[in-house]
Amino acid sequence: MPDKTKYYSVRDLKAFQLTFNVYQQACEWLDAGHIIVETLKRVLHDLVRGCHRFDNGRKAEAYCSARDHASEVVCELILMREAKAEPLIHTIEQDLMPAFAALMQRVDKW
Repeated sequence: MPDKTKYYSVRDLKAFQLTFNVYQQACEWLDAGHIIVETLKRVLHDLVRGCHRFDNGRKAEAYCSARDHASEVVCELILMREAKAEPLIHTIEQDLMPAFAALMQRVDKW
């Protein structure tokens, strides 16, 4: 009989889901090597590292790094001065940043 226990996955994190969606949108109009695409990949990597770490200090460090990289993406998007960047900026600032805050609050409680 298969084990029906659901294990926690990085894909369950709202911050990961939001970043992945922004990444996919960015990939639709930017080259794979573009700084925005590469930095969004860094955000995803940081979130995965944070999720899979056991030590709260190192977990928080990875989540802070993800947030910092997301901030860099916002800056690069603003510098582009293109209308198609606006929805991504909005998602990062209005949805993703609060999701990072929620992650950090969760780490503080562990």
